[in-house]
Amino acid sequence: MTNQPKIAVIGAGLSGVSLAKNLADVADITLFEKSRGSGGRMSFRKAGPFSFDHGAQFFTARSEPFRSAINDALDAKAIVEWAPKIVNLEIGEKPFKREWFEPHYCGANGMNSLVKHIATDLNVVHRTQIRRLEMKPSGWFLIDENEQSIGPYDWVVSAVPAPQAVDLLPDTLIEKNQIGEGKFSGCFAMMLGFERPVSLNFQAAVITHPVLAWLSNHESSSLLIHSRNDWASDHIDADLEWVKSMMHNALKELLPEIANETVHHDLHRWRYAKCEQALGRDYCLDSHGQIAAIGDWCRGNRVEDAYLSGYELAQELKAQLS
Repeated sequence: MTNQPKIAVIGAGLSGVSLAKNLADVADITLFEKSRGSGGRMSFRKAGPFSFDHGAQFFTARSEPFRSAINDALDAKAIVEWAPKIVNLEIGEKPFKREWFEPHYCGANGMNSLVKHIATDLNVVHRTQIRRLEMKPSGWFLIDENEQSIGPYDWVVSAVPAPQAVDLLPDTLIEKNQIGEGKFSGCFAMMLGFERPVSLNFQAAVITHPVLAWLSNHESSSLLIHSRNDWASDHIDADLEWVKSMMHNALKELLPEIANETVHHDLHRWRYAKCEQALGRDYCLDSHGQIAAIGDWCRGNRVEDAYLSGYELAQELKAQLS
């Protein structure tokens, strides 16, 4: 409907698409995403015959709103329950099996499958990075990386990590100082491809090591390895070739029988991988200025927190817009 309020959402990760999906019946919404695909930290990458979930590895559902979204995605075969054999891996110690006591899920065709499913029928503009916002008498305007002005919009919602939101949002936002209290740690994701299937007796491992923290073997011929968050934060601006070398040497210490067989080797730097200090609220909202911010960092650091941040803001805006 042409008389619906126009809302711009910056970021097409889970919190952004959650908000847009739950507001779609009362507002005209456009999402802007700087990457070529939606997903945020629920990312998926293909490299020739190899594929990697190099961001979030799995998620759980404990709240009714997220369980409802998960059940819909399960019915659509966008996600599947993941029940791997998971072990603890430590140098000089025999791996021991770990147990999960609630259902865990992952994307049926990559971790971004959930975001892509929720984003079905939403208006998402990819490869567009919003640099700043301008308020004019006719409404909010978004300025992109080419200094092009996009708008006007009645409302703007930031759905990016807190440090990026602080850079983007205007100083007039009442809660901007509180947004800056969200603290993140980094992570490096190393992606390895092998000519032959990897022979391991487990599909995932929690690693006890000064450099590495996690390993998963979703695909038989590839491995995804995550660094420790604290180690990554200490070296977040280091040369990536040095980071590759450090992580690969650490893998050799843990799994010497496979570390030298790689035919594909890539690395991704997650500057804002994990929220270490959340705001303890669902969202940040300035109703007078008609601007808001959402993300997992409002509530915690789980995938479900990202969904609920967008969902709860949608409920509030529905009440205000009705």
